[in-house]
Amino acid sequence: MAPQLKDVPTIAYDLPVESVLSFSPDLIIIGSESAVQKGLYEQHAKIAPTYVLGDKVNKDWRAALTTIGDLLGKQDEAAKALQDYDAKAAEAKRSCPRLSAARRRRCCGSCPRTSTSSTRRDRAARCFTRISG
Repeated sequence: MAPQLKDVPTIAYDLPVESVLSFSPDLIIIGSESAVQKGLYEQHAKIAPTYVLGDKVNKDWRAALTTIGDLLGKQDEAAKALQDYDAKAAEAKRSCPRLSAARRRRCCGSCPRTSTSSTRRDRAARCFTRISG
């Protein structure tokens, strides 16, 4: 998905409203309620339609993806992305049998490409890369 988003700027939560305006956004999605206090929501809403995910949704990537899919009218694509992720995660769990619920984010070390000097994120990425082809 990264190539499709190459021209979409990420706007820092603390960027001044004038700077946000310079991007001419079609839609502003804000993660936290605290980011729109003191009249910031109203200022952003004057620039473009503005939606606040809220702290609860923003902390749950699945809920955030589903909500953004709803906002963009891409519910089917969001659901498919979640299904694809779940399928890859299930395959990773099958191919790394010692991968328990408590260790989902780490590779169990049984992957042949895993080295002890790698970070947990690197090991997990290699494990997922190996199973996804």
